[in-house]
Amino acid sequence: MDVVNFARYLSSLDRFKDVFQDGLDDAEEGEAEKSISELMVEQVEFANVIILNKVDLVSKEKVDTTERLVKSLNPKARVMEGSFGKVDLLNILNTNLFDLEEASESPGWLVSLKEGLDASHGEADEYGVTSFIYRERKPFHPYRLHSFLKPLFCFAQEWASSAGEIENGIDAEEAKRLKKAYGLILRSKGSCWIAGRDDNEHGWAQAGRIIQLSPDAPWHCKYPEEEWADSEEEIAAIRAKFDGEYGDRRQEVVFIGTNLNQAAIEDELNKCLLTDEEMKRHAASLPIGTYPDPLFPSLVACKGSQSVFMIARQGQNQHIRIFPGSSLYLENLALTVKDEDNEDRIRAVKVWLDKSDSVKQGILLATLRPGSYEQHCMALALLPCDEEGGEEVTNRRIRIEIIPSKEAKKSPDEWMMACEVHVMGKIEPLPYAEKTDNDDDEHTEDGDDCEMGNCPM
Repeated sequence: MDVVNFARYLSSLDRFKDVFQDGLDDAEEGEAEKSISELMVEQVEFANVIILNKVDLVSKEKVDTTERLVKSLNPKARVMEGSFGKVDLLNILNTNLFDLEEASESPGWLVSLKEGLDASHGEADEYGVTSFIYRERKPFHPYRLHSFLKPLFCFAQEWASSAGEIENGIDAEEAKRLKKAYGLILRSKGSCWIAGRDDNEHGWAQAGRIIQLSPDAPWHCKYPEEEWADSEEEIAAIRAKFDGEYGDRRQEVVFIGTNLNQAAIEDELNKCLLTDEEMKRHAASLPIGTYPDPLFPSLVACKGSQSVFMIARQGQNQHIRIFPGSSLYLENLALTVKDEDNEDRIRAVKVWLDKSDSVKQGILLATLRPGSYEQHCMALALLPCDEEGGEEVTNRRIRIEIIPSKEAKKSPDEWMMACEVHVMGKIEPLPYAEKTDNDDDEHTEDGDDCEMGNCPM
């Protein structure tokens, strides 16, 4: 590890391939496209021996701070110092220290969650490196969570398409203000519960300035206890996470960084939670899109037999995935405008059916007009097929486009709040579809458990 550039790389938005051209031959497939910060954190967390190189070029304080941070990211690793890449070979060759199972359990955030300690096992933070675990039993409101995270980090999906634009758009003074308010959050990792996406646990993964919230498996309360794990010990550990009517749904995120203002971070995260009044109206069965949600779109898995109710807004698309053996029938679109002022500012609302995010314009399903034509009945069947007509998983996107009156001026967030389109339909098995062993499962490895476009194709 390069001690001189470690802190800079952790805050970089650069891709590996843009900085280390000479290392592309050794990079695994897809890793060249990752950010330097992601790869650096992944390597530190997985390693069992870490060499701090170029220690002769920096102060003793910087070396100690870097070592403290590395031990927070991976408390189980052996950390050594070196210059010009020179170290005692006996410490790194034929040590027989590496154990794959132990390496998978070595990240500091995982140690914290499992052992209930901070990531550095309670060592004094004389170098300003600290960690803490944020835990709560209410869901995050997706709009408020997005508003808090966006100034602090770059969302992974946005970074993948426009890292350069994001880098150029960062306000240096605002970055300094945020660092002063919260400290420098270098790593955060864990699980979160997002209102309106209540079925699935969402993984929270942030390294440097890039963050990703992505769906994992359903919460354990969504399926029978006998399917949780193989051993009674594991089942008991899962059962211990249950509390009240919402089961094991919770916030549990480890934060690691320098000069962290834990109270300020927790206070802002608490403001992102549903309020007590909102919790009275909340239910885990609410349809996707109930809450204004600018986070990366969730994906509705269409298989089996069930009714569908989704809510879409401008800037809040609904992604649907139709599996072989099932079809999706869209039956009704209904427009709801939030207040009378918006009725005057909106000329029309177009509802589009796109093939994917990469397609700017697909098929126009309907044009809805406030106050005159607010509902549209249809009979549109969407079948699983590829471009050649063969049966395959099909992805589609329902997108809302507001056509404002000429004098109407609103921000993207205000347009998102201005109106919503209720999308109703049903999923039915195709008559010729063969029943498989998994048809009766309520959760599958790559079916109902998947959202946000992260499922296998």
